[in-house]
Amino acid sequence: MRSPDFVKLAEAYGGWAGCVETTVKCAPLSTGDEARSGIRLLHLVTDVEVISSYRTISDLREAGG
Repeated sequence: MRSPDFVKLAEAYGGWAGCVETTVKCAPLSTGDEARSGIRLLHLVTDVEVISSYRTISDLREAGG
């Protein structure tokens, strides 16, 4: 099962959306956000191994839970 294309989904509802896969791509997308109205979505793509800014699934498994 795959995740839906969240950018296309937001656009289908008349909103604005952008997809961020690297931190370099983030700054240009956020420019002018305050001028947009309606739905605004940033789809942040992360590694499935990373579950927070400081933990990975492997970390949890090594710690026993």
